[in-house]
Amino acid sequence: MLGEELWIVDRPKDVALAINAIATGAGVVALVAARRRNLWIASAATAAQMLLLLLYWERMARYFDARSPAEER
Repeated sequence: MLGEELWIVDRPKDVALAINAIATGAGVVALVAARRRNLWIASAATAAQMLLLLLYWERMARYFDARSPAEER
């Protein structure tokens, strides 16, 4: 992910950072729920984590488009 590489270098405090943090929290909830064998919570938290991951990737693609020179695309 070229956009993520640019984002890591710049380290902006933007929506992508919040999405990443919330996705991490959803992953922790999914792990704890799976450990406790709570299928519904584990499934919902995993689905939320995947949705947030896709949103994060979309933000990284936008970040790359906005920051990279036209000849690199």
